Amino acid sequence: MVTRYFLSLLCGCKQYSVLQRFLSSSHASSTVDQLSHEWDVGASEYDQVFTQAFQVYAQQALDLTVTDSTTKNIRLLDVGCGGGALSLLAATKGYDVTAVDYSPRMIELLKSKTNRVHAHVMNGENMREFQDNTFDYVYSLFSLMFYPNPLRGVEEIYRVCKRKCCIVTWSSMSNIEWVKRNNRALLKVKPNLPRSKHTRQVESLSNVNEFRNLLIEANVKAENIQIHKVAKSIDIGNDPYAFWKNMTRSFPAIRETLHQHYTKDEQNQVEQEFVKQLENDFGTNKNIKLTGEALFVIAEK
Repeated sequence: MVTRYFLSLLCGCKQYSVLQRFLSSSHASSTVDQLSHEWDVGASEYDQVFTQAFQVYAQQALDLTVTDSTTKNIRLLDVGCGGGALSLLAATKGYDVTAVDYSPRMIELLKSKTNRVHAHVMNGENMREFQDNTFDYVYSLFSLMFYPNPLRGVEEIYRVCKRKCCIVTWSSMSNIEWVKRNNRALLKVKPNLPRSKHTRQVESLSNVNEFRNLLIEANVKAENIQIHKVAKSIDIGNDPYAFWKNMTRSFPAIRETLHQHYTKDEQNQVEQEFVKQLENDFGTNKNIKLTGEALFVIAEK
């Protein structure tokens, strides 16, 4: 799904991202079964917030790729669909939508919301069930960064795509407001945390040149690649406590960081610090919108 835990990433501060500081090397060696279990655990909390919130990015991805005047007979694939931010939006517009994710719980949640999406549990690095050029448009919304092998993920996305694919990732962890604020809260409670000796691929996918090279390595011609940087705001409602709880339970890396490095009392302090930042900036009981800048990487066939 949404390697390297993008949102789960705790954004860059003091030159290194919190993700780079805190996460162990387990993810790199994790099997897909292990990863699917990790995402199953927080799937319900993820779905409560981010499925709806990320539809602003899904709409942007559709706007940048689909040029057809009709939705009739247009087939879309959503790879690493999560709770269905893009799938649900595309289905309401009348497209023929297929969605895959390696988390069975995410697929279960998506199926519970609609019967207009063909949803399957599937590893995005190995979509052998689909023939080459099966789908007119293929999307990966904040999911490639979680793959153990992003190159293989890109190769598969491009293989099954007939016309265009769009891979969306974060432009920088420091450009995601909710991640940055959580990072500040973590460091406020524990300023001198040990830095992990293992880094993630997330930051490399945030680098435009490295991302472009990854696509070229996957046999995408350089002239067929477009990269757009777009900032969007997500609506997190008026309860920062609920948002923090859902956010920290949703993403495996954040859960791991809190459980490994913070006592229960310290976790409560982090929560209080996070909420205080939002209440200072937005007031209490006010609707809160937080901005995150993303890269929309488009490859044409």
